[in-house]
Amino acid sequence: MTQQVDERRKSQSKSTDICCWAVSLDLFYTGQVNNLSNHGLFINTTKNVPINSVVTIEFLPPNADKVICVKSKVIWNRKDSTGKNIGIGVEFFDLTDKDKEVISFYLAIIKKKGDNRK
Repeated sequence: MTQQVDERRKSQSKSTDICCWAVSLDLFYTGQVNNLSNHGLFINTTKNVPINSVVTIEFLPPNADKVICVKSKVIWNRKDSTGKNIGIGVEFFDLTDKDKEVISFYLAIIKKKGDNRK
């Protein structure tokens, strides 16, 4: 499954440890952003969020001066071997140009830190 997800990605994702909030209809839940790209993210959460659900994601990258709030669509979810939900993958579809810049800058910082560890 991971290979299929990787092949569908529009851009490379980077590992992160950012807290996020998500709202879907009348549900509110929190999670950790495990992977972030310019086009979406993976949230570690035990909430069952159906594929194609529209969720509003809020998160604050360390380099940002304001919370990024973006409408997203759940494109996949992940379960553990017992069938328990462990996360969702979402694709952004309402990201402002300023928020794109903030995310791109943050991803460049992560990449640089990773390159310096080699």
